Amino acid sequence: MLIEVEKDFYEEVLLLANALHISPGEYLKIQHNHQKDLKSILFSEKEKFTQFVEEYKFLLDELFFLSNNAMKSLNEFEYSKGMQEVFQELNTLVGEDIGFITKLYVVYKEQNSDNLA
Repeated sequence: MLIEVEKDFYEEVLLLANALHISPGEYLKIQHNHQKDLKSILFSEKEKFTQFVEEYKFLLDELFFLSNNAMKSLNEFEYSKGMQEVFQELNTLVGEDIGFITKLYVVYKEQNSDNLA
């Protein structure tokens, strides 16, 4: 089946697919599957997903705004600055990439299926 797309869009898809060493069709299929997961979650589990996102954000905030004693302990490690950057990046990803938090939720749901029922 052929799909008509604008030249700029196709070139962008081709560029991304080449960077991932996959075909444009494989890239579009992957993107479709990610969107399908998100739509499925939003249609069937919106409240649970919203609660998960809120709890995730709270957890990151707690990690990011550590108490003075915890921060002193963290600073004793060689990679403390790197850890803080990881917390910041995880917090940023939640706001910018809904696919990221969707994947986290799917994994969380699979690992905690008894608790979410």
